[in-house]
Amino acid sequence: MIDSHIPLVSVCIPVFNGENFIRESIVSVLEQKHANFELLIVDNCSTDLTQNIIEEINDSRIRYIRNDVNIGAINNFSKCVNEARGKYFVLLPHDDVLLAGALKEFVNVLDDETIGLVYSAIQVIDGNGNTLYKKINHDSNMTFTSEEAVKDIVNNFMPIQLTMVRTNILKKLGGFDLQYSLFSDVQLWLSVIFDGWSTYYLNTPKSCHRSHEQQGQNAFLKPNLDILSEHWGKQLDETFWKENSYNYLLLKLSGFLFAAMRERGYETVCAKKIFIKMFVRSHMRSILLSLFDLNKFALFQELRLIKPLIKQYGLSQILLTYPSVISHEMWIRLFGNNK
Repeated sequence: MIDSHIPLVSVCIPVFNGENFIRESIVSVLEQKHANFELLIVDNCSTDLTQNIIEEINDSRIRYIRNDVNIGAINNFSKCVNEARGKYFVLLPHDDVLLAGALKEFVNVLDDETIGLVYSAIQVIDGNGNTLYKKINHDSNMTFTSEEAVKDIVNNFMPIQLTMVRTNILKKLGGFDLQYSLFSDVQLWLSVIFDGWSTYYLNTPKSCHRSHEQQGQNAFLKPNLDILSEHWGKQLDETFWKENSYNYLLLKLSGFLFAAMRERGYETVCAKKIFIKMFVRSHMRSILLSLFDLNKFALFQELRLIKPLIKQYGLSQILLTYPSVISHEMWIRLFGNNK
């Protein structure tokens, strides 16, 4: 039975074959003290016991939608946005959990009409729910202007693992952009910030982010096409990496970021220094792995990124950064991180 009232918050769980963690995720939402929410679960045509588990839980706050076909993970995220009825929106991956009091604290922050999104420190757990570490980037709660929020994302890349956003902003922006793939979430949060909204950071974790082998993020880093084929809802071949390799997407995201910063008159020098080092470390690792595996296709895909890399950063910066990063990595391996 679905409660016909309009909820203040839509907590949305997009899921495909989530029988391993979906129950824990659902319970973490239903146990929240803030009463005025809906739990919207959009099932991307699961073939395991996901639907059975959801239907076993009898709670009027649950609204369950099952897709007729698998529309891919990112399209399913956007469907959550389109289906959300609440004033505020939370996207909760089926393998993550909310901690006690999360919704109440997020809602309290958004009482300030100048704030577009709120996020927090996170607690990272493994597949068994054991705490691996906590990621706390600031010593206290903080309000960021649009420019300050961009700097926070640059300096602590991808600090936003779970956020509450005003739903009308997301619907105006059109949801998650498929072309940014792995980084579609951070691109959307950046778009909210560039829309002129302030951002609020809570320095105590309000959610647990689960790291495990079947996770899409890890599948991009491995890389693992079998896992990503499930997330995309179709069998992928190696040509998928032409526009979906981690480094290709990182370069695409940084291009979006720098263009938006320039458009708003934000200084880009520091951001470029951070992102080029991040890219070069990942790029060198991927090249070495492709050589080690004798994977000509992967090697070619990495080498073809050099041209757009030069266009984005300039040849002189590239020639300075690669030797610097290589020498730094060698120093760390030989002597530790005390340089």
